[in-house]
Amino acid sequence: MDKSVFSSLFEHWYKYWYWYIFGFCLIIFILVITLTFNLGYSWDESVYLVHTAIFSGKTYAFNEFGFRPVFISIILIPFYAISHNLIFLRIIMILFSIIFLFILFLLLKRLFDFKLALVLTAIFGVSPLFVTISQYILTDILGLIFVVLGLYFSHKYYEDDKRTSLIFASVFIALAFLTRFFYGSFLIFLFILILFKYKSFKSLLLDLVYMTAPFLVIISPYLIFSKIVYGGFLTTLKNGQILVSHYDNPWYVYFIYLFNYWGLFFLGAILGVYYLFRRIKNKKYGFYISFLILFIFQLVYLAMTPHKEPRYSIPLAFDLVFIAGFGIYLWFKNHSDKIKKIAITIVFFLFLILVVITIHFYANNYFTKVWQTPKHMLPINYLKDINAQGTIYVNTDVPQYIYLFPHNYVANVCWYNLNDKNYETLFVKSGYLVTNIWAKPLDLNFLGNKIKLIKDLPPYKVYQVKLNSS
Repeated sequence: MDKSVFSSLFEHWYKYWYWYIFGFCLIIFILVITLTFNLGYSWDESVYLVHTAIFSGKTYAFNEFGFRPVFISIILIPFYAISHNLIFLRIIMILFSIIFLFILFLLLKRLFDFKLALVLTAIFGVSPLFVTISQYILTDILGLIFVVLGLYFSHKYYEDDKRTSLIFASVFIALAFLTRFFYGSFLIFLFILILFKYKSFKSLLLDLVYMTAPFLVIISPYLIFSKIVYGGFLTTLKNGQILVSHYDNPWYVYFIYLFNYWGLFFLGAILGVYYLFRRIKNKKYGFYISFLILFIFQLVYLAMTPHKEPRYSIPLAFDLVFIAGFGIYLWFKNHSDKIKKIAITIVFFLFLILVVITIHFYANNYFTKVWQTPKHMLPINYLKDINAQGTIYVNTDVPQYIYLFPHNYVANVCWYNLNDKNYETLFVKSGYLVTNIWAKPLDLNFLGNKIKLIKDLPPYKVYQVKLNSS
């Protein structure tokens, strides 16, 4: 190939490198969404949908209001009114995820520039963890929409010194808290910004009032609800903390999650921390130093909490976006075009390798599972197919059964068994029993010949229960 032609192609590629990365990320996003899409209700999804149904006027004997946030269920009410179809509701959640990425891009563009904002947003959104979680009816991504809006007004306050922006920032962080309790920790970010803006003690107190008052006003109805129903303003928060304390993982597992799912941000954040420590006393960079302090606080808290799911690392990765962006932005400002071209070329080819690995991983692991019904839905679908009548006794996936069957049909054997209570007294009507061999085993000898295995769907077994009573 002629050298001038090669040089021309290289220059053309370099001129639009950020659009190439964005295009690859968009393709992967669509691919992974398609390959991981399934037709099964998860435990948490079913709970939030039960809550939405309750808010919509239905009656359930079951709920988890005692330890779960409620705002996601309230937001879903108009969509639930249109259709209860899982595919429709999952598409709505994907649209919320796209909205989140778009407003994240707008915030990053305000902080850095168009190219870097586009690339950072695309790489965050293409993470296998993000793409997989984005389709589920969960609080992780939806809550970040309010966080980003809160950070947008936080930055306006930091740059323009207008307390009106401080009020809006507080309101959106409060909405994030009502969507996912942990996201209330972003109020710490706002508090640190106020400290960076310190002018006088009087001004500091006034800013703190403008920060805390809107937050408390927005969340006070929920706190009052917690007090009236559960006996304390913070009872539901404490209950949530207790219920994620039954498992254990090493404290450093979040570093593994971050490196596995957001490796480029993890490396970029190292560069960001380097520049921040060189400018630690410069108030101009207080916005990014606040992210670093928040990241440390959130990491310590999550590391101390025994239950450590990969999706809990999403807010940590979110913090790293800004720390990494800051480092990359300053690095590019301080180096020549020649070095920039070399660095972009290296990163671009590393990114291509990441693309190939991602596509290969999902093609091998999910290609045969596209739109496939998960195992836990097989006994549910079987009972629906045979038009099961009578009580359905379950020791597994309790919320899914309660959401998908009339609530008075379902007897929750699972919790009684875990609490070592006498679950035998629950068997008062004929019906069906679904057990999961991975759950704590049930002793069924007391039923004698009144129980018969009718379907084996490993790891689930479906029994027919025929009692003397109806």
